[in-house]
Amino acid sequence: MVITNITPASPLVTGTFDVTIEARDASNIPQNVISNTDIQLSVVTGTGTLVGTNTGTMNAGTNTLTISGVNYNVAENGVVISADRLNGDVLTSGSSAPFNVLAVATQLSLLNFPTTGVVSTNLSTFTVQALRPDNSVDVNYTGPITITINSGSGTLSGTVTKNAFAGVASFNDLQLNPAGTYTLEASSPGLNPVISGNLVIANVPTISEVILPQYAVNGGVTGERLQYVCRLQVQNLIPNATYRYFTGASTATTLTTTAPGNFFAINNTSGSNGYIVGQSSAKSAGGTLMGGDEFVTTNRYAEFTADANGEYTGWFSMVPTGNAVFADGNDVYFYVQMNNGSGGTSLVHSVRTTNTIKMIVPSATARAVKGASNAVAENPVFLYDNTGGSGRPVYGTWAESDGISPNYTVWYNTGINGVAGSWGAYIPTNLPNGIQRIEQRDIVSGNVLGCAATDADGIWAGAGNTVNPTNGITPIDFSITDAPLDALPVAGTASGPGSGNVNDVLSYSNAGFSGNLQWQVSTTSTTGPWSDISGETSASMNYTFTTAGIFYFQCVSRSASGYCEAASNVITTTIQSANTVLNLSMMIQGFYDVNTSGMQPVLLNQSVGGALSTEADDITVSLHDAVSPYNMAYTFSGRVGTNGQLVCNFPGSVAGNSYYIVLTHRNSLETWSANPIAFTANTTYSFITSASQAYGSNQTDVSGTGVYAIYNGDVNQDDVVDGLDFNDWETDNNNFAGGFVGTDFNGDGIVDGLDFLIWEPNNNSFVGAILP
Repeated sequence: MVITNITPASPLVTGTFDVTIEARDASNIPQNVISNTDIQLSVVTGTGTLVGTNTGTMNAGTNTLTISGVNYNVAENGVVISADRLNGDVLTSGSSAPFNVLAVATQLSLLNFPTTGVVSTNLSTFTVQALRPDNSVDVNYTGPITITINSGSGTLSGTVTKNAFAGVASFNDLQLNPAGTYTLEASSPGLNPVISGNLVIANVPTISEVILPQYAVNGGVTGERLQYVCRLQVQNLIPNATYRYFTGASTATTLTTTAPGNFFAINNTSGSNGYIVGQSSAKSAGGTLMGGDEFVTTNRYAEFTADANGEYTGWFSMVPTGNAVFADGNDVYFYVQMNNGSGGTSLVHSVRTTNTIKMIVPSATARAVKGASNAVAENPVFLYDNTGGSGRPVYGTWAESDGISPNYTVWYNTGINGVAGSWGAYIPTNLPNGIQRIEQRDIVSGNVLGCAATDADGIWAGAGNTVNPTNGITPIDFSITDAPLDALPVAGTASGPGSGNVNDVLSYSNAGFSGNLQWQVSTTSTTGPWSDISGETSASMNYTFTTAGIFYFQCVSRSASGYCEAASNVITTTIQSANTVLNLSMMIQGFYDVNTSGMQPVLLNQSVGGALSTEADDITVSLHDAVSPYNMAYTFSGRVGTNGQLVCNFPGSVAGNSYYIVLTHRNSLETWSANPIAFTANTTYSFITSASQAYGSNQTDVSGTGVYAIYNGDVNQDDVVDGLDFNDWETDNNNFAGGFVGTDFNGDGIVDGLDFLIWEPNNNSFVGAILP
């Protein structure tokens, strides 16, 4: 026997299948059985069992038997069954070829599910699959699949239930409202549902006007046509989505068809053809991407990509044609028309400006204007009827060369098209203020670039009167001296000192500037008013201060035409009226000479070169903060006289503040004033008059009559007079040391027993520094 067919070839575990058996002779040729022959099916390979019908009878005189209603109860691959004779003719058992028994779908899966969409707009098409446990599609599944909202507050509309075909259902007309973040769920009876990832639904796109010129020119006469350019922000887009778009204009407040007008494609990034990449009179999201500096009449679209916030800001342009909507005096809306942002080839969104554009015509209400300039190619150029550039400009165009060779605007094609920095525009004949400002904008950032040209009465040296001009296509001609649109000068980075004193000459410098440099000063604030410093036009400047106060300095760099300037950072310099003076009186214990009521000329005694008979020794006077941790703020080193007097100079900023006065000397104890001292411009303080003038009354009466001095004998400066200091003295004494040495406690120029007499009572009294 031979099993010739398993039908279907890969049966379902939940379904039945047919097994066809044929009787053959030894030569494998079908032969009829002589008697009725019973046959039974059995499992040869597989872990399951046959259930349902698994026996049948091949009738006498036939050679074929089909057993129907067979079921194998385990889903697995490589199952082999056998046909075995039970009675009747003697037939050899035969086995089937291996076949697979398939599981049925147990779960749903989403394919190509979108992550973004727009309110009340069809979501991108996605599919739901019915999967077996091994994640293969159950092509036999035809059950209903339903889409519902799993999370998010809104309404789902469209065909939400579809029957699967070959295990797959496709959904192409679902819409969500309102905007928000949603997840959707796909479910089907008996199958595990599936929940989508986040789906962000944005509002219907809108437009904000960044720069929207007031006028555009009617293009009924081809040779008079000219581009109109504006800067817009499109909002409520799908974040990071790329849209196909084109532009136009209409008097209608809503549009579902393509808006009239030709369009230019302007990109935010530059390619091999720059930013402005072509113009077309035919527009379609299903056409060809604009590029190659084209001037064509076949279907084109441009592209922009929304940012992470679902916004795009850029330049948009259109060219009015002879369509009736562009008739003289009409007010038209500027339209940006887009696909769905997901690769769609049809028009989905038509969004417009809030304000309208007034149409003018050269035969009655418009006058051509042109200009030469130093503007950068493709940068937009705007004309205003006020010097400040406020409100909506009169007209918007761009500087040549854009690399495109148009075949209209006769007056533009001659002498403007392709000429670096040249531009052309139209202005209305009803213009009572005339053109008072011409500016260049950066095509990338949209910011004013370089120097705007201004004329307060609208009457220019080269172009003449622009107030209420006559109509026509003979351009009013702005010379390059009228509106050079110079590059903006660079102010550079200024540097200089933050403080100084009266009569100081301080140095300032500036680096990285371009243009005509001028140093300026203000005594009012960091914002001026500013005064040019006569003659100071180079990078370095020396400035002499004759008065005290706060001075502000900056550099301005002016353009060659003088239309604009750029200012550097501001340097603030504080000038003190004079040093703060401390008139100090103090004595050093061992140096005091009762015979002179002053100190010995110690440095002279110790053979220090240049020392005078009126000088005692060098000392350091420090000012410490009045509050813990009593940080040192200022220090002064000077030579105290034999009369105990020392004039200390500190910065003028010391005045008005309180500080401890601290004395340090090479063989004396550090001694602090009793309290913080309030400083004025000229302050006097004496340690001599009382022990209590020192912190902790840490002084000694050296005269017996009330002359007080700081303790000395601390050679190693460890703030205590002790045996360590004795060791230093003893060594120098044994070596008969003399000259400039710290162990000469009485300052007579030699180290001997007289110095010991200074050290010993201090040691015995445990004298040490007393600090706050």
